[in-house]
Amino acid sequence: MSQLKVNSIIPVAGVASGQGGGVIQTCTAFKNDSASINASGGHTEISSDLRLFITPKSTSSKILVTATITFSQSADIVAFRMSRLIGSTTTDVFNHSGTNDNLDGCAQHWTNNTARMVTVSFSFIDSPNTTSEVRYTPTVYSVTSVQINRIYNSDNYLGSSSMIGQEISA
Repeated sequence: MSQLKVNSIIPVAGVASGQGGGVIQTCTAFKNDSASINASGGHTEISSDLRLFITPKSTSSKILVTATITFSQSADIVAFRMSRLIGSTTTDVFNHSGTNDNLDGCAQHWTNNTARMVTVSFSFIDSPNTTSEVRYTPTVYSVTSVQINRIYNSDNYLGSSSMIGQEISA
């Protein structure tokens, strides 16, 4: 039986041996201010505020990552991906398996000169196979600038973005 406390998950290693699926740890990242991103040169990190750091307790653990991004842009398409950094190696871990064009991603949105703010959310399960620190970072590509947590043509209508990571026992 598991017991959940404010800063503790008991048993620490998740559920009993041979019974995968227990949450070992949870971490978060949050951005509640706005930013303008020029991502026309290729996929660009959205914000260092949305870097999610987790150090798995076991190489067999899975990491459930969920990103919720609020944004707007004046026109065109925006594409999101998730990258993973272990040591000095960065890998796109959640992306379309097609042509690897900048417009490929795990989430896209198209707008045509409409002033609106959109929230996209995407989740995936990763198998980093390490007990070293892992950093997950959402990236974005767009031909036009992307406004994070605000509408593109106003300082009103503000939002927030977040990341949640959970280590799951295998």
